[in-house]
Amino acid sequence: MSGCHIEFGDFPDTRLPVWACGYSEDKYGFSVEISVASVQQSFRWIPKGTFRMGSPRDEHGRYSILEDPHEVQLSRGFWLADTACTQGFWRAVMGNNPAINDISSEHPIENVSWEEVQIFLERINSAIWGANARLPSEAMWEYACRAGSGDRYSYGNDLSPKNCNFDSRPHGGRRESTVPVKNYPPNELGLFQMHGNVYEWCSDVFNRSLGADSQVDPEYRTGHLNNYRVVKGGSWFSTHRECRSASRSWLYARNSSGSVGFRILMPR
Repeated sequence: MSGCHIEFGDFPDTRLPVWACGYSEDKYGFSVEISVASVQQSFRWIPKGTFRMGSPRDEHGRYSILEDPHEVQLSRGFWLADTACTQGFWRAVMGNNPAINDISSEHPIENVSWEEVQIFLERINSAIWGANARLPSEAMWEYACRAGSGDRYSYGNDLSPKNCNFDSRPHGGRRESTVPVKNYPPNELGLFQMHGNVYEWCSDVFNRSLGADSQVDPEYRTGHLNNYRVVKGGSWFSTHRECRSASRSWLYARNSSGSVGFRILMPR
């Protein structure tokens, strides 16, 4: 699968947005931070670009009509949290910890519904001047996950317990829980664990087919399954099939699961 192009010359309007409290630069690009009750969350700059969303017909493990390949253009870069939201950051914002895998502050928050995440984001926006925190669209999520790769995963076409927390049986094992959000190396955009560990909520209403036509900045706010939202990335009990970049799953917006978390997006 080809056609992934990231415009690395696309720089943010300012390297320190009004909502950020820290800035750094490394081999992955630009990074900024926000802070709530002395708990930090870092964000990576994701440049605009184009990519082939979905999977080619011959991709091993693909889900037929759910993954129709089509070109997507993202016309504006964005800031995306470098990790899934942690239990520590959720607690700093919400004052509680509903996680089933309540292991440490550096483990991902899970067991939170899409609707509860909206309340969390509203509280961030109220607490931090200039913030406009939201969930990424499905297209934004997959683009950032691929990090320029057209393969099954951002690492290539094979998944290993050495770079992902997933159910690798029968050839491997399963950890039976989440792991800390930075347990494995990041992808080429500096984003940690876009594959496995926890599924991640997206903003979109789930649609059975995304079609084959080219699209610009797609985001599905309505559809025949209005109460269901997209989750992406697979989790600690998912197989290699669900952890693929193109794989699409869904969950009722009011439901929660010990395998579903999220990461925050800040628009340009």
